[in-house]
Amino acid sequence: MKNIKVLLAIVAAGFAGVAHAGIEQGDTEIGVSLNISEPEGDIDGTTFVIGSYGYAITNNVQLLGAGFIFETGGELFGNVGFGADYLFGDADSTVVPFVGGSYQLNVGDNDSTDFIDLHAGLKQFISERASIDYQIQILEATDSEVEDAGMTTLTIGINFYF
Repeated sequence: MKNIKVLLAIVAAGFAGVAHAGIEQGDTEIGVSLNISEPEGDIDGTTFVIGSYGYAITNNVQLLGAGFIFETGGELFGNVGFGADYLFGDADSTVVPFVGGSYQLNVGDNDSTDFIDLHAGLKQFISERASIDYQIQILEATDSEVEDAGMTTLTIGINFYF
Protein backbone atom coordinates (compact mmCIF):
# COMPACT_ATOMS: atom_id res chain seq x y z
CA MET A 1 0.00 0.00 0.00
CA LYS A 2 2.97 2.29 0.64
CA ASN A 3 3.95 1.98 -3.07
CA ILE A 4 0.47 3.11 -4.12
CA LYS A 5 0.62 6.19 -1.85
CA VAL A 6 4.02 7.15 -3.27
CA LEU A 7 2.73 6.77 -6.85
CA LEU A 8 -0.35 8.91 -6.06
CA ALA A 9 1.94 11.65 -4.71
CA ILE A 10 3.93 11.55 -7.97
CA VAL A 11 0.68 11.77 -9.97
CA ALA A 12 -0.49 14.82 -7.99
CA ALA A 13 2.88 16.54 -8.49
CA GLY A 14 2.71 15.89 -12.25
CA PHE A 15 -0.14 18.32 -12.86
CA ALA A 16 2.13 21.38 -12.54
CA GLY A 17 2.82 22.44 -16.16
CA VAL A 18 1.06 21.31 -19.31
CA ALA A 19 1.82 21.82 -22.99
CA HIS A 20 -0.88 22.34 -25.66
CA ALA A 21 -1.40 19.13 -27.60
CA GLY A 22 -3.68 16.11 -28.03
CA ILE A 23 -4.28 12.87 -29.91
CA GLU A 24 -5.66 12.76 -33.45
CA GLN A 25 -6.84 10.00 -35.77
CA GLY A 26 -3.86 8.16 -37.25
CA ASP A 27 -1.46 8.93 -34.38
CA THR A 28 0.76 6.07 -33.21
CA GLU A 29 1.67 5.90 -29.53
CA ILE A 30 4.75 4.13 -28.13
CA GLY A 31 5.05 4.04 -24.35
CA VAL A 32 6.91 2.69 -21.37
CA SER A 33 5.40 2.61 -17.87
CA LEU A 34 6.29 1.70 -14.31
CA ASN A 35 3.57 -0.49 -12.77
CA ILE A 36 3.01 -1.03 -9.04
CA SER A 37 0.59 -3.83 -8.14
CA GLU A 38 -1.31 -4.80 -5.02
CA PRO A 39 -2.50 -8.40 -5.54
CA GLU A 40 -5.45 -9.84 -3.64
CA GLY A 41 -4.75 -12.28 -0.83
CA ASP A 42 -1.39 -12.99 0.80
CA ILE A 43 0.72 -12.26 -2.28
CA ASP A 44 3.40 -9.55 -2.13
CA GLY A 45 3.06 -6.53 -4.41
CA THR A 46 5.36 -6.17 -7.40
CA THR A 47 6.85 -3.39 -9.48
CA PHE A 48 7.70 -3.88 -13.16
CA VAL A 49 8.05 -2.08 -16.50
CA ILE A 50 5.44 -2.35 -19.27
CA GLY A 51 5.91 -1.60 -22.97
CA SER A 52 2.88 -0.40 -24.94
CA TYR A 53 1.70 0.47 -28.44
CA GLY A 54 -1.45 2.34 -29.47
CA TYR A 55 -3.06 3.46 -32.72
CA ALA A 56 -5.82 6.11 -32.85
CA ILE A 57 -8.53 4.86 -35.23
CA THR A 58 -10.52 8.07 -34.50
CA ASN A 59 -9.81 11.17 -32.41
CA ASN A 60 -11.45 9.38 -29.46
CA VAL A 61 -10.80 5.63 -29.93
CA GLN A 62 -7.37 4.07 -29.59
CA LEU A 63 -6.53 0.40 -30.20
CA LEU A 64 -3.78 -0.78 -27.89
CA GLY A 65 -1.37 -3.56 -27.14
CA ALA A 66 0.85 -3.94 -24.09
CA GLY A 67 3.14 -6.48 -22.53
CA PHE A 68 5.69 -7.23 -19.88
CA ILE A 69 7.87 -10.13 -18.88
CA PHE A 70 10.12 -10.60 -15.86
CA GLU A 71 11.89 -13.35 -13.96
CA THR A 72 11.78 -13.96 -10.23
CA GLY A 73 12.82 -16.98 -8.21
CA GLY A 74 13.84 -18.79 -11.39
CA GLU A 75 10.33 -18.50 -12.90
CA LEU A 76 9.32 -16.40 -15.89
CA PHE A 77 6.12 -14.32 -15.62
CA GLY A 78 4.39 -12.01 -18.07
CA ASN A 79 1.29 -10.78 -19.88
CA VAL A 80 0.48 -9.71 -23.42
CA GLY A 81 -2.74 -7.74 -23.84
CA PHE A 82 -4.91 -6.33 -26.60
CA GLY A 83 -7.78 -3.86 -26.16
CA ALA A 84 -9.06 -0.34 -26.68
CA ASP A 85 -9.34 3.01 -24.92
CA TYR A 86 -11.97 5.71 -25.26
CA LEU A 87 -10.38 9.18 -24.98
CA PHE A 88 -12.44 12.11 -23.70
CA GLY A 89 -11.67 15.59 -25.00
CA ASP A 90 -10.58 16.81 -28.39
CA ALA A 91 -7.37 16.99 -30.43
CA ASP A 92 -6.38 20.25 -28.68
CA SER A 93 -6.74 18.89 -25.13
CA THR A 94 -3.70 19.12 -22.87
CA VAL A 95 -5.10 16.64 -20.35
CA VAL A 96 -6.96 13.69 -21.87
CA PRO A 97 -8.97 11.42 -19.53
CA PHE A 98 -9.58 7.88 -20.81
CA VAL A 99 -11.29 4.59 -19.95
CA GLY A 100 -10.63 1.23 -21.50
CA GLY A 101 -10.25 -2.47 -21.26
CA SER A 102 -8.24 -5.35 -22.62
CA TYR A 103 -7.80 -9.10 -22.57
CA GLN A 104 -4.45 -10.09 -21.01
CA LEU A 105 -2.89 -13.39 -22.08
CA ASN A 106 -0.77 -14.84 -19.29
CA VAL A 107 2.62 -16.05 -20.59
CA GLY A 108 5.67 -17.59 -18.97
CA ASP A 109 6.23 -20.55 -16.69
CA ASN A 110 3.00 -20.02 -14.76
CA ASP A 111 0.24 -19.51 -17.34
CA SER A 112 -2.65 -20.77 -15.19
CA THR A 113 -5.12 -17.98 -16.07
CA ASP A 114 -5.64 -15.00 -18.35
CA PHE A 115 -7.03 -11.67 -17.14
CA ILE A 116 -9.69 -9.10 -18.01
CA ASP A 117 -8.34 -5.57 -17.52
CA LEU A 118 -10.51 -2.50 -16.85
CA HIS A 119 -8.68 0.80 -16.48
CA ALA A 120 -9.05 4.57 -16.33
CA GLY A 121 -6.52 7.37 -16.37
CA LEU A 122 -5.19 10.63 -17.75
CA LYS A 123 -2.69 11.53 -20.45
CA GLN A 124 -1.01 14.83 -19.55
CA PHE A 125 0.80 16.33 -22.53
CA ILE A 126 4.25 17.72 -21.74
CA SER A 127 4.96 18.59 -25.38
CA GLU A 128 3.13 18.33 -28.68
CA ARG A 129 4.36 14.73 -29.14
CA ALA A 130 4.82 13.39 -25.59
CA SER A 131 2.59 12.76 -22.60
CA ILE A 132 2.80 11.46 -19.06
CA ASP A 133 0.30 8.64 -18.56
CA TYR A 134 -1.37 8.06 -15.15
CA GLN A 135 -3.55 4.97 -14.87
CA ILE A 136 -5.37 2.78 -12.35
CA GLN A 137 -6.13 -0.75 -13.50
CA ILE A 138 -8.22 -3.61 -12.12
CA LEU A 139 -7.28 -7.12 -13.29
CA GLU A 140 -9.61 -10.06 -12.75
CA ALA A 141 -8.74 -13.67 -13.55
CA THR A 142 -10.79 -15.38 -16.26
CA ASP A 143 -10.47 -18.73 -14.45
CA SER A 144 -12.66 -18.76 -11.34
CA GLU A 145 -10.67 -21.76 -10.06
CA VAL A 146 -7.64 -19.52 -9.45
CA GLU A 147 -8.00 -17.94 -6.00
CA ASP A 148 -6.58 -14.50 -5.22
CA ALA A 149 -5.49 -13.95 -8.83
CA GLY A 150 -6.96 -10.45 -9.23
CA MET A 151 -5.09 -7.26 -8.50
CA THR A 152 -5.26 -3.48 -8.61
CA THR A 153 -2.35 -1.64 -10.19
CA LEU A 154 -1.21 1.95 -10.52
CA THR A 155 0.87 2.91 -13.51
CA ILE A 156 2.81 6.01 -14.47
CA GLY A 157 4.60 6.22 -17.80
CA ILE A 158 5.67 8.30 -20.74
CA ASN A 159 4.20 8.08 -24.25
CA PHE A 160 5.55 9.39 -27.54
CA TYR A 161 3.35 10.09 -30.59
CA PHE A 162 4.27 9.74 -34.27
